[in-house]
Amino acid sequence: MSLRLLAFALLLGPAAAAQGFLKFEKRIFKMGVNFVDVTPTTGLGVVPYPPLPRPPKPTFNLGFAADFRLMRSPLALRIGGQYQPRGYWLTTTQLRTGKSVRVNASLHYLDLPVDLVLTLGGERTKLYVSAGGYVGYGLYGRRVQRADSAIFRTSADTVARSTQRLNAFASNSLNRLDYGLNFAIGFERNDFQFGVTYGHGLANASNVPRQPLYHRSLGLFLAYRFDGM
Repeated sequence: MSLRLLAFALLLGPAAAAQGFLKFEKRIFKMGVNFVDVTPTTGLGVVPYPPLPRPPKPTFNLGFAADFRLMRSPLALRIGGQYQPRGYWLTTTQLRTGKSVRVNASLHYLDLPVDLVLTLGGERTKLYVSAGGYVGYGLYGRRVQRADSAIFRTSADTVARSTQRLNAFASNSLNRLDYGLNFAIGFERNDFQFGVTYGHGLANASNVPRQPLYHRSLGLFLAYRFDGM
């Protein structure tokens, strides 16, 4: 009997302590616009090098989370889930033909972020700062390649094509699993939060040996904190 009581104490003790230390506060709906890319460009096998200038790819994200207040402090633990696209735009050159090729990679991820949130200020308007980490999994990805002439051909094609659509998560392309760091700064007013967010991927997104790639994102976010449904 004493061993059973000890086992229950070991299993339930940390949860009970966390429940006393963390207090559920608010639910959050969050959305935003991110500008995403990958780095370094050498990991894309770009020809010529240095690569042509390219803009980041704009994406839209949304998600839900919950805030758990650390008792008697301005800190809260935010745990949630969100739809977070990734990807890149690229103009390169096909080695076989020397033709210019435009690449659009669209990667659709489900992220599980955990952030420590600090809010400081008055009753209505506060400074908002957060930092934490995330784990993401790629649900679907497509890489579309376009050229001005018909230069793409596969074993199933009878004629060459000017557009080629490929699975971005193929074994010789990109990894589905991603993880990294989150940072955000902004303001909170009347349960609305808005500001700037930055994502720094730490997982190698490439399946190609000696060509590492890491996801990056910079964006604007808007969040609303509410009590419940």
